[in-house]
Amino acid sequence: MTDRSTSGLWDSHEPLLRAAAAVVLAIAAALWVGPSLLRADLFEDDATQHVWWLYRYADPELFRGDVMVDYFRTMAPLGYRALYGVAARFIDALLAAKLVSGLLYLASGWLAWKIGTSLGGRDSRAIRGLLGLISFVVVVSVGRTFAEVLPPLAFQRAFSLPLVLMCLWALIARRYRWIGASWVAAASCIPRSCR
Repeated sequence: MTDRSTSGLWDSHEPLLRAAAAVVLAIAAALWVGPSLLRADLFEDDATQHVWWLYRYADPELFRGDVMVDYFRTMAPLGYRALYGVAARFIDALLAAKLVSGLLYLASGWLAWKIGTSLGGRDSRAIRGLLGLISFVVVVSVGRTFAEVLPPLAFQRAFSLPLVLMCLWALIARRYRWIGASWVAAASCIPRSCR
């Protein structure tokens, strides 16, 4: 087979490869955050520091006068506080952190797909996207460093991986407005200590 016929083979199966990528991402996200969603007693260690004070958004009388709440609130970036300030009024703060984590995982996987499809030429885009997505799933699942960056709870540092992937995709695809959007989002969601 020549390169032309091989790339044509992958291009003809693009809808199937897209469907496979969607299934891989859905299963990986369910395995990533699913156990903590199914059991309320499962949570990451840092939940004691980064989530407990968010319950004050649901009940302003809670933790009144607690200096630790004021400390964590002032250390949290504005975008993080705004997100949980809205979410905690409608659902449990710990559940919100788990759901946001799942959304960040899905966004990171989708961006890994976009990075894969943006590399190279027009031929075999879907297979490159699928390989990019599978690489993301393997690295996050196996790599301890990435598990700390994207934990199964959406702490402040969990926003860094999807925002870095967004910036990387925007650079590769030459979508310069998205680079600016990723920088603004990083400034509003990632704490100063992680930058």
